[in-house]
Amino acid sequence: MVRVFLAHPKSWQRPYINSRILALSDLLVDKYSAYGKDKADVRIVSGRDDHQRHFRGDWTAWQENVTTRKDAITGRVVYDFFVVSETRIGRATANILGAALAQKRGVFLWDCTEHAKHARGPRLSADPAPPTEKKLRRVERIDVLDSEDWVRGFKLCCVPEQVPLFEEKSA
Repeated sequence: MVRVFLAHPKSWQRPYINSRILALSDLLVDKYSAYGKDKADVRIVSGRDDHQRHFRGDWTAWQENVTTRKDAITGRVVYDFFVVSETRIGRATANILGAALAQKRGVFLWDCTEHAKHARGPRLSADPAPPTEKKLRRVERIDVLDSEDWVRGFKLCCVPEQVPLFEEKSA
């Protein structure tokens, strides 16, 4: 089973989170289909769900726990990799993803937010359109833009995409 942590803005409402989990699950199933995995083999947990289940009053402890928590039965870390929904992130997300990067764990950007609606505030569509982004981009570092900005003070820097040297010919 592949276990994924989906980091997202606090402003996302439950229907929006659920639609993004389904879309990410479909994307991962497509990517893993070459390895014979099916939908039952992918488990995605949103940041909100993890926070509601495991937060015990200490932000720092929870943030560290997200990347270090182990399954009581298998002894494996709970999350195999981390997916984040936007380039600009807040402090808690930056701390979680920074710890994951320090542990050499996979952190990926999946830009799936409806930016026009998201820019207007927390009232996102209750029935959102599926995201069109079908790529996961590997995050290599997190830059600090404003350490006092708890909402968007950090920026993800991704590994540059490889540019094809030759045009592909169609058959």
